[in-house]
Parts: sequence; C-alpha cells; structure tokens
Amino acid sequence: MKTIFYTLALTCFLIGCIKTPQSPIQLNDLSDEISVKKLGARLIDLPHGLNELELSEAETQEVFIAVHGGSSEGYEWIYPIKTIDTKQRHMHFYRWPD
Repeated sequence: MKTIFYTLALTCFLIGCIKTPQSPIQLNDLSDEISVKKLGARLIDLPHGLNELELSEAETQEVFIAVHGGSSEGYEWIYPIKTIDTKQRHMHFYRWPD
C-alpha cells in the first residue's frame, strides 16, 4: 500500500514539474503566428506597475509607455505596441489595478 501511495505521489509531483510557467512577455514574442487573445492574456499576466517589454542596454531617444488596467483581456494593446515600436523607442507596459 505504501508503494502505491509513494508511486502516485511521485507521479503527481513529476507531472506538476513538467508544466513550467511562461516567462514574462517580451516585444519579440508578439508574432503574427500566436493569437492576439493569447498574447493579450500574457500581457495582462504581467505584474501591476511598470514592465519593460524589451531588454536593451542601448540608449534610446524615446520611451513609450502603454497604460492599461488589470481587468482587461489585454489584446487591445498588441497591434498598437507592434506598430508603434521602433529602434529608437523603448517600449514599456504599465498595468494598474482597477
């Protein structure tokens, strides 16, 4: 009986470890191959506050901050963020609790 219990517990543990959480969304994740709804869900999964959408050490000329509340699906910002981004503009997403 103990063997069955330990085997079941180990199996559940391993299954839980297989499903790794997604990393925070980055600007290069916004591809046309992924649905806008899925990308929006990842955008809204970001923590409240200011979040960088691209990791860059380069000096930029402009900073763009997309602001949105937390009780949204987030897909509304996917197209504008992809369209507004340039090499001279550093993109951020500010999520506020509403």
